[in-house]
Amino acid sequence: MIRTAQPKDLEACLGFLMDFAAASKLDYSQWQKSDLDNARKILFNLMRNEYLKVAIDIDQVVGMIGAHREQDPWLCNRTRIRELFWWVKPAY
Repeated sequence: MIRTAQPKDLEACLGFLMDFAAASKLDYSQWQKSDLDNARKILFNLMRNEYLKVAIDIDQVVGMIGAHREQDPWLCNRTRIRELFWWVKPAY
């Protein structure tokens, strides 16, 4: 099942965000407490005001996708969604 993320999903989403970062080519190996706090704020904002969806399998969050709205560069009177990240547990 796919649904909008809820506050109870925040820590699972944070873990997925860290997994996503670790899989990138950038060095995200040293998360500080302030980095985690900021990431939580951003995830919560996406949840409340933008686009944060989670995939659920038997009451367990197994994936997520986050996006935000932005002005379309070609059609200035339109808004589009830009994907920021997605992650699904490798077992899925």
